[in-house]
Amino acid sequence: MRDPGESYPDAGMARGDKQVAKRHAVLLILLAGISLVAGCKKSSESEAPNFFGSPPVVSELSITKEAASFNCPAGEPVDLCTDFCLYMVSTSIHAELDLVKVSAKVTDADGPANLLVILARFFDPPVGSGSGSAIEEISLEMFDVGNNPVGTVTGTFGIYPVITGDAVQGDGVYTRYFYMKTDTPLSQPDDCILSTDTTQHSGTYSQFTTTVTFPATRILNYQYHVEAVDRAGNITPSGNVTLPITKSDVVRSPTQIPCGPPIPGVPGSCSTP
Repeated sequence: MRDPGESYPDAGMARGDKQVAKRHAVLLILLAGISLVAGCKKSSESEAPNFFGSPPVVSELSITKEAASFNCPAGEPVDLCTDFCLYMVSTSIHAELDLVKVSAKVTDADGPANLLVILARFFDPPVGSGSGSAIEEISLEMFDVGNNPVGTVTGTFGIYPVITGDAVQGDGVYTRYFYMKTDTPLSQPDDCILSTDTTQHSGTYSQFTTTVTFPATRILNYQYHVEAVDRAGNITPSGNVTLPITKSDVVRSPTQIPCGPPIPGVPGSCSTP
């Protein structure tokens, strides 16, 4: 496995951060190569012993979701009091989206050093959803690093460490938490999620942005699973778990705040509240 102290792009932001395109491409190349090796193995299994060793073992699988809600101010209020005696305009952001939590214990007969990569995988849009979009298989790397960051993401107002939701470093349980966010070009959460997460958890979880059109029910059933890959090319998939993902909402709400009293000697000017 990679050194968790390295700073590298976060695959979970594949559609929302410039760094991730490179990371995602590397994972795709890796998976293509592994699939080729696995194909060669299968074609020769009946004729020769398995020279690739024992495959990884995936156990204690947990794939769940929870509804997450955020409320934040959207930047500084607009002052229409000092020059016009009208009001202050304060805008708030309210965001609701699902947080997917994937974890599994992964072991290898040749030790943890023989594990190459652990992935949380799913199709977007879900197979059979009838959304009309091209189907892409998404791969997000899982980690056993505790609360140590595995990368950074740049927001509007700062740079935030990316964490995975892993509880204990080195216990063999690999974890990845990520938000399923609907693409809403006209209403983005800015740094609301990033800053709130960082305040509460010392880092933020990845945001996977889907461009899929949700049905009138506002729900799509996504299937998630874990794949463990060792350095010999052995691949062990877990079973699929289906989660009903709700279309995310981001609402920006302006509020007018009355000005304070007029400023003596300054016509047309009022104090700010």
